Amino acid sequence: MDAAGSSKAKIASLIQDVEKSCDDELQQLLHTLPKEEGWISGSLYLYQGFWCSSLVLKSVHSFQTVENRSKKRIEEENRRMNELY
Repeated sequence: MDAAGSSKAKIASLIQDVEKSCDDELQQLLHTLPKEEGWISGSLYLYQGFWCSSLVLKSVHSFQTVENRSKKRIEEENRRMNELY
């Protein structure tokens, strides 16, 4: 396998790890949220003041998880830069 193929495999593996982590976190979250049966879809969950299906909640949770991780990475990078200067 060449370097490009190896990099692609590493990235694919990393993406799978992040997705599994998000799915595990989402399952834990779903067990803690108020739940009602919807009249169109299955269950609805009350999340941050809104009733959402699990599909919508998965998208929102994934976005927020990536956003939070990005913010943490930027904060860490800023902290390192401040320590250098």
